[in-house]
Amino acid sequence: MRALRAELSKLVSLPVVWFACAVGLVVSAGLTLMTSKITPPGPDAGFRELGIGVLGAVMIGVVAIGSEYTVEGAEAAGSRQITTTLTAVPSRMRMLFAKAVSVVVATALLAAVANGAVLALVHLLLG
Repeated sequence: MRALRAELSKLVSLPVVWFACAVGLVVSAGLTLMTSKITPPGPDAGFRELGIGVLGAVMIGVVAIGSEYTVEGAEAAGSRQITTTLTAVPSRMRMLFAKAVSVVVATALLAAVANGAVLALVHLLLG
């Protein structure tokens, strides 16, 4: 449980994750608005655009894994965060499970907010 809390805390503290959430939300809603100007919105409007919002979820997954292996700065002498993570959580399976669950939680929250925003926008467009 502590490993999961640590991974969630680490994920929330990364600015790129917040950018990915904004991309997943804004791109889906923006494309829905743009396509409604070109073609009249039908009953399935917004669902294709939600598929493009998957970019945000992909970015979250990439950043969650890739951020462990980046060099933290010149003063860090080439250290990587993965060393600290594996020192704190020596069981690799537990660490991978916690990381996977944290990515799933972040992606599910993004999907819920994006779905709600896009479907509310479609509801407004349909009248």
